[in-house]
Amino acid sequence: MGAKVHPGGKKPPPMTGNEAHVFVKSPNADRAKQLCAIAEKCGFASSIHPDTDKCLEELGQLMKDNRVLPSAIIVDIYDENGDGMVDEDEMCWPLLRMVQRPHAPFDERLKRVFVCVISRDVAESPRLTLDALGAGAKMVTDNDDAVKEALDLLRLTSVKGKGVRGESSGTKRGEVRCPVCQLPGLSPPLLYGHYSLCHVTEPGPDGTCPLCPQVCRAGHGFTPFARHLEDCHAPDGLDENQDGHISAEELRNSMKKMVNTKAAKKNLEEMFRASAVTIGPEKYAAYAWLVVRRPSDGKYLMVLESAHTSGCHGKPRYWLPAGKCDPGETLVEAAVRSCAEDTHVTVKPMGVLRLMLEPSAKKSLRVILYAEPVDDDPSIVVPKSVPDFHSVGAIWVDPGDLEDLNENEYRNPDPPKFFPGVEEGTIKAHPLDTDAWNNLEGIVKELTASPDPQKRDSQIPAAWDACERTYKSACHMEAKAK
Repeated sequence: MGAKVHPGGKKPPPMTGNEAHVFVKSPNADRAKQLCAIAEKCGFASSIHPDTDKCLEELGQLMKDNRVLPSAIIVDIYDENGDGMVDEDEMCWPLLRMVQRPHAPFDERLKRVFVCVISRDVAESPRLTLDALGAGAKMVTDNDDAVKEALDLLRLTSVKGKGVRGESSGTKRGEVRCPVCQLPGLSPPLLYGHYSLCHVTEPGPDGTCPLCPQVCRAGHGFTPFARHLEDCHAPDGLDENQDGHISAEELRNSMKKMVNTKAAKKNLEEMFRASAVTIGPEKYAAYAWLVVRRPSDGKYLMVLESAHTSGCHGKPRYWLPAGKCDPGETLVEAAVRSCAEDTHVTVKPMGVLRLMLEPSAKKSLRVILYAEPVDDDPSIVVPKSVPDFHSVGAIWVDPGDLEDLNENEYRNPDPPKFFPGVEEGTIKAHPLDTDAWNNLEGIVKELTASPDPQKRDSQIPAAWDACERTYKSACHMEAKAK
């Protein structure tokens, strides 16, 4: 097996294959050393594999010898021959597909390996990103910091060893298995962090939650496991900086806080049981979507939704940044918050593109806003690429890039409708500083904070009529929620 690489130091003894390690597949020796240095900062040993065949050969030998598999494979992809495009051979398809669907001489243990594609060519192409994830990659990025962030979380949640899974902080090791890859020895918070990083690009498992009696499955009328895990088993106080993202430091701090409670010491898993359902007034639902355009280059922002998201049917699919109003939140506030969670891009809504009302007793509102990033410098604002429950990542695209995607590769085909329409001027943004809009925002804020069917039934129709007079063609009645 290849030796552990120290980019600026001496060549160490050969790896045994029994420690936490990472394979770096790159044909470029200098770049491979840089990626190895990132892995080693996260506590992994590392080895370089210049081509796909040698990488697969080494994986097969590890399995044959019953040694520990790499925790991750970092796949460096670029236009090696300089012909202006990434070719089939350069995409490393055999390696990606073998990890996704192992066959002899490999077995199902290979599915536990976290595959990260690092490539500007792939990360900037919506087509290649979907293809890479569909072939077995768990993450696509062009950012070294994102690779480090993912490996830090992987080291904490998915690697067995002293101090790795919380033993040094007193957290009790669990006997939970991941229901997707069957990784053993997880505690509830580690399962949460492991699943959010490693499995949100895949169809969820069908069956009983390993933490509570809830039956989860895909399909109408059921709750997908990922959504149940996020809603019912999130560790308390996890998101310290309220950016909607899980980091290894936040998860570790949350685990330390838990062991200081008597309830946690007595029975850790009880803290993650699903809360009893309380019956009360039905919450009022209002949703905000965003068409985000970057003025500096005319590119538009798309979210790559997690596979468990409604309408994605077990695969990551593209859509607009969007979110549901939290209690007491306006539509603009929900749009800004949700975009930051889904894309890590802070935006400023600047106009109304579309208003929609569901003509049912629920009277749900949906609005599509036009927005631009607060910071327009592409070199500073890096879109999200570390997967979690909110999204797999985000991407800036030209409207022409969408020609490479099929309609069923969107959660809903709004991007190919709105991006060209906004760009060509056939869909125009209407001002937000109107009495009709301010009145609507006040009503949404009140109804989401304190659901009241009587107020909803009296206030929403009147507010809608005012919006129709103000925004005219931008208002549409919807047959049902999308």
